[in-house]
Amino acid sequence: MGSVAYGLGEARRARRGFLPAILGAGASGLLAACGQAGGAAPTAPPTKATDAPKPAAGSSPAAGPSPAVVASPASAAPAASPSPSPLAAAPAAAAKAPAVSLKGRAMTSSAFGGDTQAVQKRLVFDPFDQATGASTTLVTLLSADALARARAEKGNPQLDLVQFSGGQEKIAAQEGITQALDQAQIPNLGSIVESFRNPAGQWATTAAIAEGILYRTDKVSPAPTSWKDFWRPDVQNHVAFPDITNGYGMNFLVMAARVNGGGEQNIDPGFTALAEIAPKATIFKAAAEVAQLFSQGDIWMMPYDSSHAFRVRSQGIPVQFASPTEGVPAIFITASVLSGSKNVDVAHAAINYMLESRVQAEIAKDLRWAPVVQGAPLEPDVAADVPSTPEAVRRLLALDTDAINAGRPQWTERWNREIARA
Repeated sequence: MGSVAYGLGEARRARRGFLPAILGAGASGLLAACGQAGGAAPTAPPTKATDAPKPAAGSSPAAGPSPAVVASPASAAPAASPSPSPLAAAPAAAAKAPAVSLKGRAMTSSAFGGDTQAVQKRLVFDPFDQATGASTTLVTLLSADALARARAEKGNPQLDLVQFSGGQEKIAAQEGITQALDQAQIPNLGSIVESFRNPAGQWATTAAIAEGILYRTDKVSPAPTSWKDFWRPDVQNHVAFPDITNGYGMNFLVMAARVNGGGEQNIDPGFTALAEIAPKATIFKAAAEVAQLFSQGDIWMMPYDSSHAFRVRSQGIPVQFASPTEGVPAIFITASVLSGSKNVDVAHAAINYMLESRVQAEIAKDLRWAPVVQGAPLEPDVAADVPSTPEAVRRLLALDTDAINAGRPQWTERWNREIARA
């Protein structure tokens, strides 16, 4: 009988949708938006970006020990030097942040909370404030909460910059909550890989996270290469997958349907396929349970994101990320400026700083968020964890947002009846 793990609390990540319009028509449907659009999280009091304690450099964004840094003996071969991300065959010259003084100016930005917010603060907002003289206040808001607040404050926003990870940037733009970006003030928009750009210039995509297969390298051989590998006989009794209330669970259902002749418009093959493995699988809800499940030794494979593969591995557990050949959904982190903001120029300068290739590489190193600009200098171990090659980018999928959202109520009820109780 399939077990459902509840012990670490529910991750409020339901309703994570895909919004293909995040990318331009030139993307040919290869990329789409997904993210934490889930339920409300406790809203922390605003904190000054310059006041909060700073985590140690290089720390993992997840709770738990960071990878040890071991000094190499003098006789050891020198470490490989970082090389530009191969997303573009001929990277454009890196744009530089304009030499602007924002001394005495203030800006308020949303942030995602937890270790992610701490890393963004340390690598983006603190250095930005130091370089420009601005003062940034961060307010912890997950994507759905950020959109709700922006709606409530429409026309007189208390936020200036808002970050989304669930596709809400499209809704905000359609409702006039956010304004078009001024490329003259954000020259680094021109460095964004074309397929990641919003043609209308309503928001900037600042990072990408791939969703594929996490697996124990000491248990699974050969390494998985397909979504169908979840049905391999040698991994039965050692598979876990998220509940449908976690966005990754919904995506797993869709991918199970796709690789079995169905898809968003015909979800039946997905339910049939998951019903085969559910009785011997562990179904979990919280993102925090990923590391615990792998550490116990009984779970060898699960569908989740590349960032969590890094977080689990940083705790000493041999977990790697695999991009299935049939394609991988993707989460996109975006930044928008609210209509009516009194600090538009500060918000524009902050976005430009986020898009500096050096900053993008540092974020990739600490969070394993993939850079979206050309030529970001990624270290080899980082490049192995994120979609950083043309082939990896081609595997990013656009799922049918409208079909998923329309089917969500019925699919959730069916999941509870056929999968959760298997």
